[in-house]
Amino acid sequence: MLNIGIPKQRSRQSEKYPNTPVLTMLPDEGPRFGKRFSLNKKAAEVLGITPENKANVAFSFGESTAIVNVTGVNTLPEDQVYSVSQKNTFSNGQLHKHLAKINDLSTDATHEFSLGDVAIDDDLKCNYANISLITGETEPETVPEDALEVIEPESNDPVAETNTNAETEVASVREDEEVEGDSW
Repeated sequence: MLNIGIPKQRSRQSEKYPNTPVLTMLPDEGPRFGKRFSLNKKAAEVLGITPENKANVAFSFGESTAIVNVTGVNTLPEDQVYSVSQKNTFSNGQLHKHLAKINDLSTDATHEFSLGDVAIDDDLKCNYANISLITGETEPETVPEDALEVIEPESNDPVAETNTNAETEVASVREDEEVEGDSW
């Protein structure tokens, strides 16, 4: 069988914190790029954010810092509410700078915040969770390519049969010394 093309090194990346709700502050990529934040699946789940509900979040700064799911709350200033994409990301430059400043962080690196227990605000009637910086570096878990399952074509696959026939024809041509036509 011919394997055409350059092989790619494939790896699967699993979530770094599958059982811990985490907000990730991504590095500043320059003036033309958004200052992005990402919620992992568990964080979105505990805050009640789903791709279908077009969620909005806001932040509360006081004795502690909290992320608030303000979906459906229309009384907040528009510039303090951040729309969450279907991939659970949002961006805002002022928020990015402020979180970096109050936590004494560099904006050129990735920083992760764990979400505490979720509570309900009595006034706004929405979910919120205090956030705290996660310290220490851990690499995401990857699975090497040789650990991935390889699916071989079935014997009744017409494409596989064509490839097998082509290999046989190429082998028979190589056995013959003289080949008519253009030579390569």
